Amino acid sequence: MSHKLYSIPVETACDPVEEGQSTTLTCDLSLAEDCPKLLVMWKASKLGYWYETAICYRTICGSHYSSHFPTNKNSTGSTLTISNASRIVPFDMETKWVCNQCSGGFVTVCDKLEIYARPASPECVVNESPGFVTVSCFTNQVYPEAKCSFYRQKNGGNHVKIAKSPDYSHKETAKDPVYYSSACLVTVPKKELGEGTHSFSGYIYPDVTGGENLVNGITLNKNVTLGSDSGSAQTESPPPPIEIFQDVDNNNINNSVKNNRVLVACRTSKQSFSKAPTFSFSLDGIAFDSPHLGSESRDGSYYQRLFSPSPDVDGQYHVICRVTNTVTNTWQDVSIHTHLTNNAQPKPKEDDKANESSGVIVGVVAALVVSALIVIIVLLVRENHNLRHKPSHAGGNQDDLYLTPIETSDIVKTLQTAATNPYVTHEYETYTTTRR
Repeated sequence: MSHKLYSIPVETACDPVEEGQSTTLTCDLSLAEDCPKLLVMWKASKLGYWYETAICYRTICGSHYSSHFPTNKNSTGSTLTISNASRIVPFDMETKWVCNQCSGGFVTVCDKLEIYARPASPECVVNESPGFVTVSCFTNQVYPEAKCSFYRQKNGGNHVKIAKSPDYSHKETAKDPVYYSSACLVTVPKKELGEGTHSFSGYIYPDVTGGENLVNGITLNKNVTLGSDSGSAQTESPPPPIEIFQDVDNNNINNSVKNNRVLVACRTSKQSFSKAPTFSFSLDGIAFDSPHLGSESRDGSYYQRLFSPSPDVDGQYHVICRVTNTVTNTWQDVSIHTHLTNNAQPKPKEDDKANESSGVIVGVVAALVVSALIVIIVLLVRENHNLRHKPSHAGGNQDDLYLTPIETSDIVKTLQTAATNPYVTHEYETYTTTRR
């Protein structure tokens, strides 16, 4: 049931409460003489709907939600305990909470009760590049979206907060209730750090009131030592969140060709974010395949694919590797456009197709000829058999001429081989078109 309420305009903030934990709200009301029975009502508002969470009359407090919100009253008002801070059951408690006594106006207890989830498996890393130092933090689950603070310490002195605002990236990872993966990074020119040994620490925390005080900082174990000329002549832009590793041959993709198959490996350097990126490939303009998680090593990530390309008439093929940062959902492409080598055959030209067709025709004719020869040999064998066993008592003379036995096994074997494989070039030089 919806109620129209009139509240006393009091801007009140409550301490944030961690998801799944309890907290107590206090309604401070001076007892009015015309309200001796101390009638107190608690309500919560969400999207214009008001939930009657508790009603107290005399010494009894209760409501439909009593099991979720134990309530009591005292001489100055009432307290309500949220047993299990939730954004689902029995409703989203991250909302406005009010109370009143008797028929008085409603008093705002919490303008908005903040509920948070601590960062899960937080990580921070520091990377050094020419002229710059980049510090970043990441968590795969947090609510609400995370904020970050970074600190530096020079030569073991005091920790000083890095004033530059971090860059953020957030991605929704779950619903009902919603959670986020969050990443943040800050890039500092070395010339601002100055000469000395620098250590860094990072805080990643839910974006609620006092959030930084809710978590412990992560101290990074990498020190950066700078000389007197560090960064003095550096003018390049800060490194991007995604950096593609350049191989010694200045190709991001290496290839080796064997039997018309191409092994393509795509590599990246160790990124600002320690999580592995995904890799997807496009061959000769075909749509990218599904993303694959790469293999992680100390130096970065990589993924390799085995392709059977269909090169053009010049023996060329084109492969694109797309590297996607799974945190920021940004991507970068690298490509290779090269010739096939090492016995790999390009697509046949028209003359080659004609020669291949001619070879097939010759092969068919040869097979027919061989079949005919086999028939003739069989007949000869039979005749040879009859002549060898011509009986003398049948009027024949042992001195009569008859065919000498013919050794046919080698001939038949050779012809059978030719009939089943007319493209064996060492048997018949005529059949020069070889299929592979």
